[in-house]
Amino acid sequence: MYVLPETQGKGTGRFLINTVELKAKEQGCQVLELNVNRFNKARSFYEKLGFKVQRTEDIPIGPFFMNDYIMQKIL
Repeated sequence: MYVLPETQGKGTGRFLINTVELKAKEQGCQVLELNVNRFNKARSFYEKLGFKVQRTEDIPIGPFFMNDYIMQKIL
């Protein structure tokens, strides 16, 4: 899920995460998990929303790698 740069800082991302969290709770989920690139400034946004880095992961995509943090939030 990505939020366009021109909409960042206006509550759109928070709204989307809160909506996913609500739907997950309704389905009985206890944890939300996401990947964020280790060089993406969005990491601090997710941390403000209660996510914590659990581990790193390097995912091969063709000749490249996605260098991610796996983050979780307990619901």
